[in-house]
Amino acid sequence: MKCDLILPVWNQLEYTKACITRLFATVDVPSRLIIINNGSNDGTTEYLKTLTPPSMLRVEIVSNPTNLGYGGGVNQGLKMSDAQFACILNNDTVFGPRWLSTMIDVAFRDNRVGIVNPESSTFGVRPQNGQTVVQLAESLSPKRRDYEELGNCIG
Repeated sequence: MKCDLILPVWNQLEYTKACITRLFATVDVPSRLIIINNGSNDGTTEYLKTLTPPSMLRVEIVSNPTNLGYGGGVNQGLKMSDAQFACILNNDTVFGPRWLSTMIDVAFRDNRVGIVNPESSTFGVRPQNGQTVVQLAESLSPKRRDYEELGNCIG
């Protein structure tokens, strides 16, 4: 099994650093991270050159001279993908434990599943006061393989 993770970035260095740091700490499926750098000029380009991924993750960086926008970056990454699974990310994504293996497991559970979208804070599940996103994810762990049909996917 192989998964390509597609991460378009444009500036927002601090978000990108936090996203990649947590991604490196939680990825649990052999994957390729395709970073589409859309002409960043805030230090992101220099930061991306310093990445040292974990052994199960290969990183490819595409540096565009101009900003193609989020959709343009996603499409560019999808065209590069040759994996069984492609996962589209935002640079403000916060990853919980086993996030990728759980999503792939859900995809394999039913051959009618075409897209898997994790629960997002935009759907009303938010950390309570003093609770981190990772703690919230752990509290939802017993339901991590549950799924339901949705009309759209966001977040």
